[in-house]
Amino acid sequence: MLEQTDSPDFILITHELAHFIIKLQGVMGVVDFNSFNNSSKQIQANLNSFAQHPAVYALQRNYNQDPQAMIDRRSKVHIEMLSNTHEPHDKQTLSERTLFLSDDLLNCSQENRAIMQDALARHEQTNNREICIINC
Repeated sequence: MLEQTDSPDFILITHELAHFIIKLQGVMGVVDFNSFNNSSKQIQANLNSFAQHPAVYALQRNYNQDPQAMIDRRSKVHIEMLSNTHEPHDKQTLSERTLFLSDDLLNCSQENRAIMQDALARHEQTNNREICIINC
């Protein structure tokens, strides 16, 4: 007998398909072939997400898929993390955090953006890196 599972999350499925489609359209990613440690791979993944997500979300919206609820759920998790943790001191973690928070700030709703910016005000180093990534 097969176990009953939840229905698939079509927004997540189309999101992952959109990453593949934009690669086929020529959107390039970042790969550091000289680095094999997991922390460097996480920065690469976060950087690629930051760079690709605007195109991924646009493609989803072109096909009547609205990823905004998914984006806002993710940003709320990150807001909670900012509100309940101290700022990391090591550069690796700061870089990883800055990239995924920048991704959120660029794509989340105005309401979540305002809340996240308030939470970031208590994380000075991360906030300074955010400003550089978004405004540079």
